[in-house]
Amino acid sequence: MTTLHKGVLSYFVLCMGGYIYCVFNQGWGLDEMSALFLVIAIGTSLIAKINPNQFVKLFIEGAQKVLHAALIVGLARAIIVILESGMIIDTLVYSMATVLETLPNFVATMGMYIFNLLFNLIVSSASGQAAIVMPVMAPLADVIGVTRQVAVLAYNFGDGFTNTITPTSGILMASIALGGVSWTKWLRFMLPLLGLWCLVGAIALTIALNINLGPF
Repeated sequence: MTTLHKGVLSYFVLCMGGYIYCVFNQGWGLDEMSALFLVIAIGTSLIAKINPNQFVKLFIEGAQKVLHAALIVGLARAIIVILESGMIIDTLVYSMATVLETLPNFVATMGMYIFNLLFNLIVSSASGQAAIVMPVMAPLADVIGVTRQVAVLAYNFGDGFTNTITPTSGILMASIALGGVSWTKWLRFMLPLLGLWCLVGAIALTIALNINLGPF
C-alpha cells in the first residue's frame, strides 16, 4: 500500500461519502452516480499522473469488460418494454384475479403467492410490481376473506425470492455476466435454495392466514 494507493483510495472514499450524503439530503440517484464515477476516474488519473492518452486507453479497456453486461441489461429492459406496450402484463393480472376470486381463501392465498413468484420473473422491480398487482390484490383479499396484510405478505415473498433467478433483472444478469457465469448454470445453483425459501414462505403464509394476521 503505497502513498499513491492511499491517496487514490482516500479520494474514492471521499467521493462515495459525498454521494451517500447527497442521496439522503439532495435526492441524488443513478444519473448523479454515473457522473460521479466519471469524476472519480478523472480525479484518479490526475492523482496518479496518468496522461490523457493513457487515461482514454484504460477507460476503453475497462468499458470493454462491462460491455457484455451492459448489452444484457438492455435486452432485459427491452423484454419489459414489449410486455408493457403490448398490455400483456395487464392481461396476466386480470386473469389471475378472475381465477382466484372463486377459490377458497387458503387456495387463493397460495395462488397469490405463486402468481407473484412467477410475475416477478417478468417485472423484477419491487415498486413496479407493487404498482401493478397491489391495486388488484388488496380488494381481492377482501373478496376471498383474508386480511390485506396476508395479501401484502404474499406479494413480499413473491417479489423477493425469485429476484435471485429472474432473467429480466438487469442487476442480476449484469452481475453473473461480469462473473463469467451463464444464467443456466446460475439457475441450477440457485434452484435448491430457492425451493427452500419458497417452502418457508408458504409455511409463513399459512401461519399468517390461520392467525388472521392484521392490524392490532
